[in-house]
Amino acid sequence: MKLALVAPNLTVPPTGWCAVSEVVAKLAKYLRLLGHDVWVLSGDHPGNRTTLLYNPFDFVILHCEEWIDYYADCVNNLYVTPHYGYINHPHKWTGYDDHIMDRMLRRTKGMICRAEEIKTLFESA
Repeated sequence: MKLALVAPNLTVPPTGWCAVSEVVAKLAKYLRLLGHDVWVLSGDHPGNRTTLLYNPFDFVILHCEEWIDYYADCVNNLYVTPHYGYINHPHKWTGYDDHIMDRMLRRTKGMICRAEEIKTLFESA
């Protein structure tokens, strides 16, 4: 399977403390060990949209929910793994958070949730 993992605009693998980049680096490593063709793209690099448009990926997994609109227009197989710290605490959301949640539900094929409580949150939205 050919996969693109889009990480925040940080070094993958990380050179310091970068929790999301660490998750993406480990995910890429183990998916490759399973025999998948994995590409790691860093954030909003201008060449990413071109890479996604001209390389048929089975799945594109976005690890930075703020860039949904940037990527949703160029691929039809976009999934998102939310890494927002308050994702499972809706009572702490601001208007910005509600906007991101709405875009995640409308502009992607689906969610890849890291915890059952996050899955439940999206199913109830």
